[in-house]
Amino acid sequence: MEALFAPRQPTTLAVQPRTMSAAALEALAPGALSWLLALRARGASDFELRDAAGTVLPPAAQAAGGAGVAAQPSAAELAASLHFTQRLVAFG
Repeated sequence: MEALFAPRQPTTLAVQPRTMSAAALEALAPGALSWLLALRARGASDFELRDAAGTVLPPAAQAAGGAGVAAQPSAAELAASLHFTQRLVAFG
């Protein structure tokens, strides 16, 4: 994706902070949380996962043997909330 859009000079038009329950995301799209956690472990996603007290949970160590291989979310990860920024971007 980056190679496709890099030459087009993106301009951010709007930024909106968002929050979603990790359990709700998993209920809506089974496997999505595992996929996001694998991206986060590789440094390819910048969302925060926070527990009920607001403490940021650190990324889990990436599983040996494979990029994109995701373990099942832990109970703490499922009980946490995702905090991310939604961006509206235009490419010139």
